[in-house]
Amino acid sequence: MTLCGRPACICLYRTRDCYFCDVAREVLVRAIKDTGIKGVSYTEVDIDKNPMNGLDESLALPAISICDTILTGIPDLDSLSTTLNRYIHKDCFAESGI
Repeated sequence: MTLCGRPACICLYRTRDCYFCDVAREVLVRAIKDTGIKGVSYTEVDIDKNPMNGLDESLALPAISICDTILTGIPDLDSLSTTLNRYIHKDCFAESGI
């Protein structure tokens, strides 16, 4: 858990039956790799097994939370990279082991 109570600074929320979750994961992994910063990782949360950890349960899936920003659906690489770069330099990212 992070200091703010989330399972991780970067989370991919998914279900077993989500058709687009695998594509969202591929885009997320690519965006993380494109940041060029070593040690950045994410957590996948299967909402069939785990609660949404404070997120709105009516949220469309797939959903990716990066700090306090939530992207739903299949994000485009530019938007995801911009969001990652905005939050990657926050002190709390470093404190949470990212």
